[in-house]
Amino acid sequence: MMEGMVSPLLATLFPRLQSISLYRTKMEGTLPLELGNLHHLEELSLAGTKINGTLPTTLYQLSNLQWLVASSTKIQGSLSTRVAQLT
Repeated sequence: MMEGMVSPLLATLFPRLQSISLYRTKMEGTLPLELGNLHHLEELSLAGTKINGTLPTTLYQLSNLQWLVASSTKIQGSLSTRVAQLT
């Protein structure tokens, strides 16, 4: 099972990544701002993880993001109205 923190190098190592599913892994910590550099990302599932903090505002730059699941996490704060602009 995967555990640890989401690496800021993810976008550098896999720039064409389209889907990330961390569902029910032991991932924790905050999401790196660099996730906003994954311009091909369509799906992001964080459900059931220990990810905390707020969603990075850089995620709102992901024009291909269609699916974001953050249930059962420790993410705090409110979603920006910019979420409605995502497809």
